[in-house]
Amino acid sequence: MTVTRWKAASIHFGLCAVLYVVLLYLMVFHWYPQPYFAADGGWEGVRLITGVDLVLGPLLTLIVFKAGKPGLRRDLTFIGIVQTVALVWGTWLVYDQRIAMVTYADGTFYTLTNEQLHSAGGKALQIAEQAKTIPPYGFVRLPADRRERQKLRLETLLQGTTVHQLGDRYEPLEKSNLQEVLAQGQNAEQYASKSEGNRQELERFLSRHGGKAENYAFLPLTCRYQELLLALRRADGNVVDSLKIHKAPPAATNPADA
Repeated sequence: MTVTRWKAASIHFGLCAVLYVVLLYLMVFHWYPQPYFAADGGWEGVRLITGVDLVLGPLLTLIVFKAGKPGLRRDLTFIGIVQTVALVWGTWLVYDQRIAMVTYADGTFYTLTNEQLHSAGGKALQIAEQAKTIPPYGFVRLPADRRERQKLRLETLLQGTTVHQLGDRYEPLEKSNLQEVLAQGQNAEQYASKSEGNRQELERFLSRHGGKAENYAFLPLTCRYQELLLALRRADGNVVDSLKIHKAPPAATNPADA
C-alpha cells in the first residue's frame, strides 16, 4: 500500500498531538495555572508550542513527502531534527517564563517569572522550593514603622526595583500573615459601581463560586499582560479566581500607614 503525502502528514500530526497534549497539561496545571493563565502568558505559550509542534513538522512532511522519492529518508530525518530542536527550544522558553511565584507586597499581588524569582534572591528560592501549592505564594514583610516603610520604598525606587522583589524580606504566605492580606481586601461593590461591565464580571464570579461579595477579599493582581483583581475566600484564605475589572478605585489604605 502506497503512503500518500497526506497520510504521512496525518501520521506525523497524530504523533505530535500526543506530545502536544502532554505539554498543554503542564502549561495549564503547572506552569501557568488558573487564575493566571490568560493574564500571565499562558496563551502566548500555547501559540508557540502549537506552531512548533502541531504545524511546523507535519507541514514540512506534507511538503517534502513523496512515495519512492530518492533521499526521502534523509529529508524526513532532517525534518525530525529541525522540529526536535525547535520544540526543545520552545518548550524551554515556555517553561523558563512560567509563573514561578505569586507574591504579596504593599497591598498588591504580583506574578514572578523564574528569572524574576532568581533576581529577587534572599529567601525567595527556598520558599518556592518548599511550597506545597502551584504556584508558590510569598509575602513581603515590610517594616512596622511607617517612616521606615516609606524609606524602604524610596530606596528600592532609586535602585530601579520594587518592594515585591526584595527576596530577603520574603515569607511564605501562611496563617501567620494571611490575616494581614485579607484585611486589605477591597470592596468589590466599589469596582462594580464604576461600569456595567464590572458589575457583570462580579455577578459572573458570584454565580460561579457562590456566596456574597463580602465572603471574599479582592486585591489587585499585577501580571505581565493584565491587571486584575485576585479573589481570596475569607473563610480559609484560598485563592478562588481572578476578575477582569476596569477603572478600579484607588487601593485601600493600609491602616498602619494612616
